[in-house]
Amino acid sequence: MTLQVLQIAHDHPAHTSGGTEFLAHDLTAALNAAGGVRARFLAATTSLQRPDDAPRIAGH
Repeated sequence: MTLQVLQIAHDHPAHTSGGTEFLAHDLTAALNAAGGVRARFLAATTSLQRPDDAPRIAGH
């Protein structure tokens, strides 16, 4: 049986200089490399970090 792990971070390491996001991302990679584990990393981003992907409001 494969252990399944989901790491959730409030920000994505590509868009922050914080440490928690990097730790969760790197831990996910290490768990996947260990074998017997299926780990995934889920992180949030905002329109402040990705303004090109922000939803557009009609008339603005």
